[in-house]
Amino acid sequence: MRWIRLVGLLGFLSAVPVHGEQPPAPAASKTSDDGKHLQHAAQEEGSREASAVIEQLCDFYKRTKTFRVELSQQTTNKIEHTQITHTSRAVMAVERPNRFAIRTHNDLFDNLDIDVICDGRQLTTRIMEEYTQSAAPGSFDEFTSNSPFGESPLRKSNFFFRKDPYAELMHGVTGLEYLGREKVADLEAHHLKIEEGRSAWELWVAAENEPRVLQTRFDWTPPVPEERPLRNGAVVRTKTTIIDRYTNWQFDVPLGDDAFAFVPPADARKVDNLFDDDEDDPLFAGGGRNSRLDEGRRQNSRVRYRR
Repeated sequence: MRWIRLVGLLGFLSAVPVHGEQPPAPAASKTSDDGKHLQHAAQEEGSREASAVIEQLCDFYKRTKTFRVELSQQTTNKIEHTQITHTSRAVMAVERPNRFAIRTHNDLFDNLDIDVICDGRQLTTRIMEEYTQSAAPGSFDEFTSNSPFGESPLRKSNFFFRKDPYAELMHGVTGLEYLGREKVADLEAHHLKIEEGRSAWELWVAAENEPRVLQTRFDWTPPVPEERPLRNGAVVRTKTTIIDRYTNWQFDVPLGDDAFAFVPPADARKVDNLFDDDEDDPLFAGGGRNSRLDEGRRQNSRVRYRR
């Protein structure tokens, strides 16, 4: 999916499918029955505690009219026996209902900066040196529902942008687990595990002052049928881990027009379409890749990772 590259830079989440056989069940006994009962009770208590944290968190964001936050994202890609780790940074601002700005910078690939900016009248999307502009959506929800963002398995991490954060976060959730309290950058945090079928992701929520998001973690391994074949028929096995850390939250503070203004870089040019479906990827079978993102990554790969 060509949009996974853009969405990944904005911190949207997914998780790893769980595989493996289950060990045989032990013979039934009163002791094992009691143990199962205690374990079940503990799981229910943990689920209730996790649910309470999520409800408080989502209610806080739902009542927030404006916010600004800085994001640091660490992405680790494992491709067969090669591992590449790089970081991206973003500044995000929201003024409900339909002013938002997400400005990203990739610390490894210098030419992969991305901006998504809506000033309430006009929506601008920039990838590298090209950008498009169109009429503003009525809300961030409308923006994602009318774009390939809505198709991404990583979309959950933007739940606090939404009109109803709780509905977005809990959609498809099959289990909640409270993993305890721990430190995130010297701040006390609730650590939660959120299960969605055979996938799961992790969320750290501040335990003091505002119940804000401090960190998320997403691990993604494509199922075998979805792994991308090389032209020679071989299968490339990949795993991606994305850790997002949120700092310098500001809530319900005045955000001026500058926060949602787009100033084109000197080398930028306006185009009709950023996503070219006609280009055929020279490495992977099939076409329809995003031409600007792929070309930038191929240029950097040839310079930095040729083996």
